[in-house]
Amino acid sequence: MVEEKTITLNVQRYQPEKGRFTTSTYRVPVKKGMTLLDALLYVRDNLDGTLTIRHSCRMGICGSCSVIANGRHILACYTQILDLGSDTITVTPMQNLPLIRDLVPDLKPFFDKYKPIQPYLIKSDEEMKKQTEFIQKPDELKRYWNTTLCIKCGLCYSACPVVKSNPEFPGPAAVTTLYRFSVDSRDSGGEARLQHTGPWLCYYCGDCSISCPKGVEPAESIMSMRRHLITNYDWTGVSRMLYNSKKASAIFTLGLAFITLLLVWLLHGPIITDRVELTAFAPIEIVHNGGIVYGVLLASLLLSNLARMYWFTVKKRGSGRSIPLSTYFTALKHVVSEFLAQAGYSRCASKRAWINHLILMWGYTSLFILFAVLLPYTLVNTILPLNNPLRLAGYFGFATLTYATLYAIIGRLRKKEEFRKHSHHTDWMFLILLLLTSITGMLIHMFIALNWPLPTYIIFSIHLAVVVPLLAEVPFGKWTHLAYRPFAHYFTRLKKEIETQ
Repeated sequence: MVEEKTITLNVQRYQPEKGRFTTSTYRVPVKKGMTLLDALLYVRDNLDGTLTIRHSCRMGICGSCSVIANGRHILACYTQILDLGSDTITVTPMQNLPLIRDLVPDLKPFFDKYKPIQPYLIKSDEEMKKQTEFIQKPDELKRYWNTTLCIKCGLCYSACPVVKSNPEFPGPAAVTTLYRFSVDSRDSGGEARLQHTGPWLCYYCGDCSISCPKGVEPAESIMSMRRHLITNYDWTGVSRMLYNSKKASAIFTLGLAFITLLLVWLLHGPIITDRVELTAFAPIEIVHNGGIVYGVLLASLLLSNLARMYWFTVKKRGSGRSIPLSTYFTALKHVVSEFLAQAGYSRCASKRAWINHLILMWGYTSLFILFAVLLPYTLVNTILPLNNPLRLAGYFGFATLTYATLYAIIGRLRKKEEFRKHSHHTDWMFLILLLLTSITGMLIHMFIALNWPLPTYIIFSIHLAVVVPLLAEVPFGKWTHLAYRPFAHYFTRLKKEIETQ
């Protein structure tokens, strides 16, 4: 005999005539195997015929019955009542979409954002006329297979806090679809797929992946799309090499470290062993001028890649239409505000992730200013006084960098948070280099304080061998996100100006 019990079903209903919400409460008998959709249909058929719901397949394929139950974004036909674990269930319509009536949203805005994505294979007329199949290898299919499971239910769109705060963001499903076709070996879209700034407007909150009933993991697909864009913005091919091969990434990093140590061995000054003379071992004119040359080289590469991003996202998309010069200047505020505060990140449920990201960025920025821009004042033989602003700033930089890096490493090892579950090999390389930078920097300070000459010189050499490949990330690897995202906001504003003409 099947045991039954009665639950309380609170349904938030939208009334278009009055432009407001009301809540209706029902007592519904349930038993094992009964879905939330079954409960809603029971209400409509037996208790309240005015209840408006949308459904079709009843087997988790069409995505029509998307709702929010007790705060969870779900498919009503895919969710067992008893699995919700409560005798009181509150059902609300999806968010971030206009509503038609009761629990039924208008999905037109959701699908409208698919149009610019061109969610189909782009082929030339000549290719389409060929009487042959478009062959694809299993490994090529595997690259994007998971994204094809998307049923366009809109739950990720409803759960996404960025969609709510930024109308320019096309939504997780649209960007996932963009990635799906961008990496399809049969697609000939090429530059047409590179014209979108949408992937950079995401902050990887992870709500979309949590809400996805089919396990598509759109958040990770968006990150993959970013890597795809980076490899295409970079004209040198280095980014593609680093992202596509663990072996190449390791060789690149170790190669730069080896070259750095070789230069230290060839160019170092006298090795004084009775006291610490770091400025003699590492002559400031060599270290500082070498850093300037290296910095200019990296900055030039990054700027050239940003220029390519501008070409793809604004110039190609604008089809030759001009933008008023004043718009270029007024839109710059989005670059500055995004770089300094990354306010969009604060929309995520995990405020700690946003704060940690800011701590990491500002910690690294402070150290970069201290030991790159102000190196003539910070490369010293003795410890600066405790009340010296440069010393205090150094403590702040190393403390914040160490904390934020360890927090990120531990989070990726635990994999409890959605945005920590997936780690690309370049993510680990970046974090390891950051941690080694912090550790070797603190050891240099300690050995100078202890007046240990040889350990100071050795650790300083190792520190340089870590910092050089870390800085190489600026135009090619993880650091590029700090540049591409602010400029994506900037270019999005420029594109909007073109579209309003």
